[in-house]
Amino acid sequence: MEQDKDKILKEKEAATYLNFSYSYLKKLRIQGGIKHLRIGRAVRYRLSHLQAFLERQSVAPLEG
Repeated sequence: MEQDKDKILKEKEAATYLNFSYSYLKKLRIQGGIKHLRIGRAVRYRLSHLQAFLERQSVAPLEG
């Protein structure tokens, strides 16, 4: 569903989705490791950005 990919999550919701602690997600954001939105003082995350982050973390199995 395309509409779900554009869903905007609050920081604690994003941490729950990624199965990360709130503090670890905040650390990633501050270090520039994950895309986020800033709306005023609020920090938000697009679901599509969280999914892309997870894809970038995938590791191919070793052959041999």
